[in-house]
Amino acid sequence: MNTPAGGPKDKQKPVILKSFPDNGTTNFRDNEIIITFDEFVVLDKISEKFMVSPPMRKLPEIFIRGKNIHIRFENELRDSTTYTFYFQDAIRDLNEGNPINNYQFVFSTGPFIDSLSVTGNVYTALNLDPPENTLVLLYNQLEDSMVVSQLPAYITRTESNGEFRIDNVHTGTYRLYALVDVDNSKNYNSRDEMFAFHQEPVHITSEKNFLPVEKDTVVVKPVDGKIPFVPPVTGEYQLVLFQAEKKLHYLSSSSRKQAYQLIYTLSLPPDTMEFEFSIPGVTADKYFIEKKNIWLC
Repeated sequence: MNTPAGGPKDKQKPVILKSFPDNGTTNFRDNEIIITFDEFVVLDKISEKFMVSPPMRKLPEIFIRGKNIHIRFENELRDSTTYTFYFQDAIRDLNEGNPINNYQFVFSTGPFIDSLSVTGNVYTALNLDPPENTLVLLYNQLEDSMVVSQLPAYITRTESNGEFRIDNVHTGTYRLYALVDVDNSKNYNSRDEMFAFHQEPVHITSEKNFLPVEKDTVVVKPVDGKIPFVPPVTGEYQLVLFQAEKKLHYLSSSSRKQAYQLIYTLSLPPDTMEFEFSIPGVTADKYFIEKKNIWLC
């Protein structure tokens, strides 16, 4: 007698049965979206992966009830605006974790869905490698200061190979930036953040309605456990990230990875500047300080 095998492993991603309203609806006036699946699902790292374009000051509340995902928001929606909710691969089935890749929910508060798009690639200036966790920002306000003080008109996150694609863009003229967002502000406000900009304004017209590239159905099997390299698709705009030269001395981070060690990282080496350190209530002979480019204690 043996334990039943339980059948073949589930490799199918969740299937969307319906949504309220329909994906792609127009003249949207509600404050909640409900998406129903054919099985129970979970949200994997939803706070990191979920994005709204154009951004909202307060992100929607996302929760699961039964086989439904509820998206509820308090923000007043802009008139005649197309909104795109990016889930990336956060929606997965409960048992095996099979994801729905690059899922997007789109609706418009106006009579039509904006259908234009912007494509490109982001690289790091040091070695031209694709960066990690990089945002691409599109501003319809052309002043350079807007990227510091205002949220962008459209936003997306690059793929792991540096590709980016912003869909459902309205016709117009924009400024295009890329940002490694350290403080999750969606603004460039620190020299610790890597930043890129396109020198000339980007003109979005009806010719910019790029159709998505169909993925090849041929699957390349990994050899010796290595994931095969997939070359990026070259988009229209190329952005190269750089990091501004730091000029001010300040404490950029602190951590306590071990119970007996404190680590303080400075923005610049102290050089000849004097820094003092003390622990209230503890005499100086109870600890020692090791100074490098960081302070260890």
